[in-house]
Amino acid sequence: MKNNITIKYTLIGFVFGLLFPIVAILIDCCLYNDDAFTLNSIVNRINTNPIHYIIFCAPLVLGFVFYFIGTVIEKLELSNSNLNRINIDLMDSNKTLDTFNYHISHDLKTVLNNSSALASMVKKYNDKGDKDKVNEIIEKLTRVTRNGTETVQSFLSLGRINTLHRTEKKVKTNIPKEVKKVLEINELEDLITISFNQMDFETLIVYSQLVESVFLNFITNTIKYNINKPSATIDLIKGSNCRIIKYKDNGIGVSEENMGKLFEPFVRLENNLNKEGNGVGLYLVKRLVNSIGGEVSASSKLGEGLEFTITLPTMKSNYIQSSASEMKIG
Repeated sequence: MKNNITIKYTLIGFVFGLLFPIVAILIDCCLYNDDAFTLNSIVNRINTNPIHYIIFCAPLVLGFVFYFIGTVIEKLELSNSNLNRINIDLMDSNKTLDTFNYHISHDLKTVLNNSSALASMVKKYNDKGDKDKVNEIIEKLTRVTRNGTETVQSFLSLGRINTLHRTEKKVKTNIPKEVKKVLEINELEDLITISFNQMDFETLIVYSQLVESVFLNFITNTIKYNINKPSATIDLIKGSNCRIIKYKDNGIGVSEENMGKLFEPFVRLENNLNKEGNGVGLYLVKRLVNSIGGEVSASSKLGEGLEFTITLPTMKSNYIQSSASEMKIG
């Protein structure tokens, strides 16, 4: 549907075109023939001079001409608007680029320094024959390496978001199967139990990276920030004009004052487990969900876990309804 610019120009052209037959009749009646400007004289002059029928086409002709002028102007303004939006996005990207570079270099440097230090300690205690100490340090080295891998994966995924729509195609993705695959590929099956409760649908047509990255972040956070046996429930709810995915875990939760910073980039929230994050995971989730027109929100209380709600707009190309069922993973 055309916007107000095209409509406005079309009306201007039509109204301007009406002046031509009015002026032509006035001139014909009053200037050249000295007739009274009455209905009968107007009809008489029109019948006498058929050229008036051609002039009557002026409103339509000028209406169409101004319609196309309005269309061109509309496209130019849309192009300018898109260009301004791109410039704003570019300025925002430039503002965060230094922060992004700092954090990725800092985090990777920390991982490499810690790995190097732990490797030296392994050699030291291995030479002393202290196997218990060697095993302890190897466990720390494994954790540091795993954290480094998560950091690299998060930053790489973050860097790919802007090209997601150009480099990947939407595919039919079965949510329960995708969650199971995430657990298997990352060897997390024995670390967490995930239950599917309400399942009004099972399959979405989305970018495969989106589902994988979103649930990998949710699951690893549940495992990391937990003092119990990690578990989570997932609900797939069909709304009237949307599809809703709810993920609720049994972790340590987030305080009310920290909830507002949950999805901010490079923000590391304090927690009573002293676990460090890279400040990218949930920001990545938000960017991915927003990239397909969806919204993500969270609610939590300390000691009561976190609940994430992803709302996706209803589009026939974005979901395939499936029968309700129940499934457990892990």
